[in-house]
Amino acid sequence: MGLQLSYPIKAKEIRIDEQKCEGEGLCVKICSRGCFVVEGSVAKVTDKDLCLVCHACEVVCPEGAIEVVEEVLGTDVEAAEASA
Repeated sequence: MGLQLSYPIKAKEIRIDEQKCEGEGLCVKICSRGCFVVEGSVAKVTDKDLCLVCHACEVVCPEGAIEVVEEVLGTDVEAAEASA
């Protein structure tokens, strides 16, 4: 088993195009982390830091109103060096 490096990612930003969003709430239903609520007739992000960056919300949104912008946090080696 060789050296395995991973590049952890987080959601830098979750964008919701309010012009496209019809407030159907499918993002609320699909998100296991509770990142969305529907207020009025538009989805809103509750806490982007809860996001697992699975992109399920983007896939399920029939209007294509959601975009998850990823941020690479660095390599395991960089994280180990920073904590040493």
